[in-house]
Amino acid sequence: MHVEPAESDSRQPTRLAILQLSQALGYMVTPVEPYYAPGCTSSANCVFPNAQIPQPAWAAPVSNLMQYIPSPNDGAYFMTSAYPDSLRDNKWSGRIDANTAVGMISGYYFWDDYNHTDPRTGGNVPGFSNSTIGRA
Repeated sequence: MHVEPAESDSRQPTRLAILQLSQALGYMVTPVEPYYAPGCTSSANCVFPNAQIPQPAWAAPVSNLMQYIPSPNDGAYFMTSAYPDSLRDNKWSGRIDANTAVGMISGYYFWDDYNHTDPRTGGNVPGFSNSTIGRA
């Protein structure tokens, strides 16, 4: 009897990744251990206690790039997306009809010009709005 091997779960880390993470963190990580669970404060229960990745586990370039990441929403650095959307939506149209010796002549023109500013579309770096300008 032939049995097909079970498909590997691509969401599970590889043995090499587990070994590298264990070495960087200084404690053993298991393949089925959650990275974080609500209320986890010990490395015995999850990989990243208190939902924080320790600096020894960071890749080398990360420490140089951290200066470009905004500070958390605290004190003078508080960021909110409570600002309103802004939509400038200018529309107009015109029509001309004329009876001439050769028959009826008509013309119609429609204009739709808009500018939409959304303060909540800053991607993964808060504080930057998105502006969409268009014409229909």
